[in-house]
Amino acid sequence: MINPKTASVDVLIVGGGMAGCALAHVLAQKYRVLVLEKQPETSQQDRVGESLPAAALRSLKILGLSDAINQSANSDYHGVVSIWGQSTPIRKDFFDTLDGSGLHVDRGSLNRAIKKAAIDAGAGFLHDAQLKSLSSRNGHWAIEVNRLDEGCQIEARMVVDASGRASVVTRKLGLKRVNADRAVAIHAQ
Repeated sequence: MINPKTASVDVLIVGGGMAGCALAHVLAQKYRVLVLEKQPETSQQDRVGESLPAAALRSLKILGLSDAINQSANSDYHGVVSIWGQSTPIRKDFFDTLDGSGLHVDRGSLNRAIKKAAIDAGAGFLHDAQLKSLSSRNGHWAIEVNRLDEGCQIEARMVVDASGRASVVTRKLGLKRVNADRAVAIHAQ
């Protein structure tokens, strides 16, 4: 069990979304992993629906997350129409792919199932946590975290920024985030 107030871990993952939890699930099988999550543990944040192409499903299965997929799958989908940087829609049917159909999933239940898999693998979670500062010294990271009006000191060999658009670690290090495009998604069913 990881003591979150004075933790010493191999990997600190900042961000407890789908990517952070999937990474925690894999790494916790061999390393001491702690995930910082800004949401309270009891948060049942609703998420907009999500579609996963078959290639993503294959990746999740390789990571050992088949049960998580099965718990959150709603229905198959067989293709997508998208507009990226042009006015003409592009249609992509999945009938001609080796992986087959994708799935419409309940994003909230998928995130919870992947998080449970990470916890079952041994990952620790620190909820209501915000990264205050981090610095590298002697091959380790010294991390200060604010949690419920208390300070926590964490030492980690590696830090992963899985905070999505917030780029929490990147910003704390004073680095500039570079956006490749301004993608917009519109979903209809």
